[in-house]
Amino acid sequence: MANSINISLINGINQEVSSDVDILNIEGQGYGRVYLKDRTSDLTINMNNIKFGTDENGGYLDLSGETQGEININVIGESVINAGKVSLDYVPDDGVVVNAAIRIPNGVITTITCGKGNSLTCIGETLVYKEGVTPEYKAGAGIGGSNRDTCGTITVNCEGEIKSIGGVSAAGIGGGCGGNGNNITINSINGGKVEAIAT
Repeated sequence: MANSINISLINGINQEVSSDVDILNIEGQGYGRVYLKDRTSDLTINMNNIKFGTDENGGYLDLSGETQGEININVIGESVINAGKVSLDYVPDDGVVVNAAIRIPNGVITTITCGKGNSLTCIGETLVYKEGVTPEYKAGAGIGGSNRDTCGTITVNCEGEIKSIGGVSAAGIGGGCGGNGNNITINSINGGKVEAIAT
């Protein structure tokens, strides 16, 4: 029997999803982080009308645990994931992570399905800082890699609408700023619309 859990988003959530979960249902609104523990089996994620993050307080779904199974994301209703924007007046540590809205790093296999009448908007995080007088950036993709990440294997099957916007110098769907794309397949079905925007 499949082991399923429900997560209702709240402000400041920092929720780990254990390796024995087969079905993850996410609903509600808030900001913070939902992330996977290392796992060896497949996982289905159902996103039901979520509003996760704002420019001021980002939200992101992190699929970067050691994952040998495949991950399937089903978009239900209208969902928005915004990993946020950060401005600093100093140079951040070189190892700082700037997040994709849905982080799918190299080695992770993920299929996103958005049926007719459903929609998903993803906005990758942008960190702006100054070294001297010139602004510098670190950024995550809308869907794919965080900064310096090469993205994993991503398949999008869309009969509804998906818009994925990367942070500055990051892909809409693909690698983060300083990272690379990988194996990406986008299937628009029966007039489905997919926009992947690199900024």
